[in-house]
Amino acid sequence: MRAAIICDDYFEASLEALSLQFQLSEDVAGATFMAAGSSAPELFTSMSAIFSPGAGSVGVGTIVGSAVFNILMIIGLTAVLAGETLQLNWQPLLRDTVFYSISIMLLSVALWDGRVNTAESCVFLLTYLSYLIFMRFNQRILGSEGFNEVNFT
Repeated sequence: MRAAIICDDYFEASLEALSLQFQLSEDVAGATFMAAGSSAPELFTSMSAIFSPGAGSVGVGTIVGSAVFNILMIIGLTAVLAGETLQLNWQPLLRDTVFYSISIMLLSVALWDGRVNTAESCVFLLTYLSYLIFMRFNQRILGSEGFNEVNFT
């Protein structure tokens, strides 16, 4: 119960303040800040496994599987618990699907030989940076007028 109060009182207000400061729309704030928050456990678990000798191995399947689970559970539970028909724009769905597909393809290529080198790591970071830049200018690129909505009931 305390976590709910903290999230309600501070987390949402912090996200709103960051969104206003950086002039981000709700979908951009959700796709960046909320995604980073939901993925932080996988990131720190992976970092712990990499830098702690003898800490065990965290497989790629564990990390990717956890990310897929988070995506499906967040979207699925939101749709189930909304209690109403959700109106979604196709542009953000397409945008995120394209970037997610690119990241999975890059991961597949990087892991083809069973090793990830410095150049591949830099490509991952640059891809994420390009996503953040795209998200910063999201409304200019995709436009805010004339979104065609998709109904999910």
